[in-house]
Amino acid sequence: MAKKQGDQSKVKAEEREASGFMRMTESFRQAVRGSLAALVGEDRVSEEREALDEFAEDISSAAAVVPEMLVRPASIDLVPDIVKLANAMEFTLIPVSSSPPHFHADTVPSGGEVILDLRGANNVLWVDRRNRVAIIEPGVTFERLLPELEKEGLRLTMPLLPKPGKSVLASCLEREPQTMPRYHYDMSDPLCSAEFVLGYGDIYRTGEIGMARGDWKEQRDKWKSAQKTPFGRYFVDIKKLCQGAQGSLGVLAWASLRLELLAEIEKLFFLSGESLDELIEPAYELIRERLADDIYILNSTNLACMLREKAADIEKLSNGLPPWTLAFTLGGFGPAPEEMFDYRMDLLEGTAIPVAEKVGEIGADEVSGKLVRKVSGQPYWKLRLRGDVRELFFLTTLSRTPSFAELIRGIAKKHGFPLGDMGVYIQPMLHGNCCHLELDLYFPPGEKEGVEKLMGEASRSAFEEGAFFSRPYGEWSHMVYGHYSHTHKIIGKLKETLDPNRVLSPGRLGL
Repeated sequence: MAKKQGDQSKVKAEEREASGFMRMTESFRQAVRGSLAALVGEDRVSEEREALDEFAEDISSAAAVVPEMLVRPASIDLVPDIVKLANAMEFTLIPVSSSPPHFHADTVPSGGEVILDLRGANNVLWVDRRNRVAIIEPGVTFERLLPELEKEGLRLTMPLLPKPGKSVLASCLEREPQTMPRYHYDMSDPLCSAEFVLGYGDIYRTGEIGMARGDWKEQRDKWKSAQKTPFGRYFVDIKKLCQGAQGSLGVLAWASLRLELLAEIEKLFFLSGESLDELIEPAYELIRERLADDIYILNSTNLACMLREKAADIEKLSNGLPPWTLAFTLGGFGPAPEEMFDYRMDLLEGTAIPVAEKVGEIGADEVSGKLVRKVSGQPYWKLRLRGDVRELFFLTTLSRTPSFAELIRGIAKKHGFPLGDMGVYIQPMLHGNCCHLELDLYFPPGEKEGVEKLMGEASRSAFEEGAFFSRPYGEWSHMVYGHYSHTHKIIGKLKETLDPNRVLSPGRLGL
C-alpha cells in the first residue's frame, strides 16, 4: 500500500512539472497562505506585489514570472515544518538567501511557487580562532561575516568582490570560485559540517555533526567538537550532493566553515602582459611554490569595472591599463609574521618573476583597498559599464585559458560584439589543478536578443572544445545533461530519493 501511494505521489509530481507548474487557484492560494501564517505568523507571509517582484526575474535569459507569495520564517527551526507542509499540501518552494540582483535563473519561478526567504536567518552562531572555524546561518552575508572574522584575526576563502547582500552559504553551495587556491583542497571547501532539511522535511546532518548525537552546541560542550571535520558517517556526503543542486535537493539550515589566519603583513603585487600567454607560466610557478595567497588574472575591462563606478571612468581607466594583469598577495601571519613575510619575499625574488607594485598608474594600496577580501559597492561591478551583463563561465586548465578566450573573442567578433565590452576573469582553483574561466559580456539592456544568440553559440563551441560546465544553470543544463545522459539519470534518482514530491526548486538541473 505504501509503495502504491509513493508511486501515485511521484506521478502527481511529474504531472505538475509537465504542466509547466500551473499557478495556484485563488482558494488554494488562500489555504496555503493560512497554513503558512499559522506556522510562521501572519506578518511573515506576504503577497505584496513589490515584495514579489524582487524575485520575479533576474539578470539572465529566464522569462519573468511572479511567485505566488513569500514566506520569511523568523527562525531556521521552522524550515522543516514549512517543507513538510509543502509536501502535505502539494505546493512548491524556492529557497533564497541572497538579496537581488540574481543572475543564473536558479531563483526565478516557473509558476505557482512560494519563495522561502531565508535572509532573516542571519546569525553568526560561533567563531572559534583556536580551531579556525565559524558556524553561520544561510542569511549571513559577506558584509555581515567579514568584520566578525577580522575581530578574531581570521579570514575566509571567498570569491572575488561578491555582490552586496550575497549569502556566504549560498556562495559555498554554488561552488563559486575562491581567490586563494593555496587553501583550496576540495571542491566543497570551505564547507565542513552542515545541517540540511531534505525535500521530504527530515533533517540530515553531514560531516562531524552527523557522527554523534545532539546538536552542535551539545557536541561542543560535551566532546569539544569544533564541527571542522567534513567527513560524515557511512561515507555518504549529502553536502556534496546538495552543492550545485540549485536548491532542488535540500535547504541548508546552518554550516561550519574552515577559516584561515588573517595576514598581519600583506602586500599586493602585479604582473602585466600584452597577451594572456605571458602570464600562464608565472601563475603556475607562484601557485606551485605556494608563494601567492590570493591570485587571479583579469583583463583591463574587468579590472577597470572593479576599480571605478561610472561608465566613462571605467572606459578611461581600461584604455590606460595593460591588456592583462595577474594580481597576487603575499603575506605573513601566525606567531612570527615578519619572519614569514621576509622568507616568502626572498623566495619571490628568487623566482625572477618581474613583479610590480603598480598596474598602469594605479598603486597596490588602491587596488587592495577595493578588491582584497572586499564586497562590491553599489552598483554591483558587473552592472557598471553598460547596465546589463551575461556571464559565460566553466572549468578548464590554466594552460588552456588563452585558447578558450581567443575562441570566444572570435565568436563575439563574428556577432559584431565590441571586444572592449568583454571582461575576462581567470581564477586558479585546487592548488592550480584547474581554473575557473569567466567571460562577462557587458551590454545595454535593449540589446539582449543579440547577446543571447552570441551566448548560445559561444557556450556550445566551448563545450565542444572540452569546457567543463560544473555549474550548468538554465539552458546550459540541457546542453550538458543531453550529452551526459547517464549522469542525468543518476541526478533524477537522487531527486526521487531526497525530494520525492518535487517540492523544492522544481525544473532545475534539466529535470
